[in-house]
Amino acid sequence: NEPQLMVSHIPIRILTLVYLIIGVLFAFYTPLWQTPDEPAHYHYIAQLASGKIPKIEAGDWDSAYLDGLKGEKFANIDTEAFATIQYEDHQPPLYYLLATPVYGLTNGNPHAIRVFSVLLGTIIVWCAYGVGRLIFPQSPHIALGLAGFIAFQPQHLHIIASINNDVLAWGWVSIMLVLSVSYIKTGNSRLILFMGFVMGLAFFTKATAYFLLAIGLLAIFIRREKLFSSAIRFLSPALVLGIIWWVWNIIVYGFPDFLGLRAHDAVVVGQLRTAERIEAIGLGGYISEFIQTTYNSFWGQFGWMAVPMPNWIYLMILAGIIMAILGWIWHVREEKVAQGIWILLIGTTILSVIAYLYYNSEFVQYQGRYMFPLLIPVGLFLVLGIDGWRKIIFGKIQNQLAPYLTAIPFLSLALLDIYLLWRVIVPNL
Repeated sequence: NEPQLMVSHIPIRILTLVYLIIGVLFAFYTPLWQTPDEPAHYHYIAQLASGKIPKIEAGDWDSAYLDGLKGEKFANIDTEAFATIQYEDHQPPLYYLLATPVYGLTNGNPHAIRVFSVLLGTIIVWCAYGVGRLIFPQSPHIALGLAGFIAFQPQHLHIIASINNDVLAWGWVSIMLVLSVSYIKTGNSRLILFMGFVMGLAFFTKATAYFLLAIGLLAIFIRREKLFSSAIRFLSPALVLGIIWWVWNIIVYGFPDFLGLRAHDAVVVGQLRTAERIEAIGLGGYISEFIQTTYNSFWGQFGWMAVPMPNWIYLMILAGIIMAILGWIWHVREEKVAQGIWILLIGTTILSVIAYLYYNSEFVQYQGRYMFPLLIPVGLFLVLGIDGWRKIIFGKIQNQLAPYLTAIPFLSLALLDIYLLWRVIVPNL
């Protein structure tokens, strides 16, 4: 019996349109190749389009050459040498296969493939909205704020509007969260099979999405209905698809390299390792650098980590996080959410952080984007925190539009994106 205004999908449709417009602007105006690993991802697609099956091998990585290109802002590219940047050839193929027709239809136009990635990102925005509606069906402003955060978080948008398989991996994460939350709430056993297929497709997309296996099993455990048969139903399609990819890798790279990561590590010689960095600057210096760079790059550090945002933006974001924490303390007393759903969201966050720490235990890769699988849980926490302040300040206002004040800080990130594109990204990359 919600008021008609509160169930209208017009706000999310408008948000999606704005996201697409700003995403396309990022895709066209961010200088080419000035997002992490973009040349290597592009050349994976180019190989598929030419009929070649990518395989990582010696010569795919030249650290000195790549550093030289970055230093020159990719101004002087030798086409033949540039085409040898192929150190992502060990990656699962699904994103690249989907992008190959775009490559073929546009004669390899990289801007077109970026726009394709932006379109894929719509899945993440819609799923964020879906998670919010599932958890808080009587509070569509929560879902709108969450969708706004996902759509306009600066670093997230910067990566989405590039040639990168992250966008599809994050898409599977968001779909899995929608299915898992829905399953916990309804117990609809048909959802388990869909969860299994999503897991299998994640196996074919990127290793950073493998933690979804634990998320699916956690949702089944939380629901506690026919645990064994439900787990089998979930794992069967996932493992069938996964085994196909793993067997292929073993054929190509040999046992036991079923992910191709050993072959990758053998090729990317010269990539800075964590032990070397600690030896150079000390443990304290490393921890300080790790925390600062992780925070900055989570919110916005553009190009190949070369262009941070102005300091005042990081400080404003930090102030907003502190306010959200205080507001959440208020809000958590007001909202009733099933404990199992909180466990699922917290589990997603913890697993994302653990995967990030594990990756950085070997290589110096403190790029906040590697934790973006936790964006929906973190975004929901922030939205609830701001909604707590909305209730404190405007709680007595009896107006259907009043709750939508919660979404304004997150929707206003769109204006920040425009500012960052024209005043930070374009002039400095």
